[in-house]
Amino acid sequence: MDLIFFLIRYTPFWSLPILLIAMYFSYIYWIKDIRVISLGFGLIAFISLSFLAYWIFAGGPDASVQQILQFQQ
Repeated sequence: MDLIFFLIRYTPFWSLPILLIAMYFSYIYWIKDIRVISLGFGLIAFISLSFLAYWIFAGGPDASVQQILQFQQ
């Protein structure tokens, strides 16, 4: 459970690079007309953006972990 709290607390440090890299590769594969791989990278970018949006709307590192703890109980 500590690993999950660590990942939630420091979401911007892993989510932003994954988001940017996935969007770039999605664009490259879309240009190369390989739609399936492009949509896969697009899905990864969307998931990463969703985690980042949750982190922002929750109120940062401490508030996001507290919301997960309250949801768990």
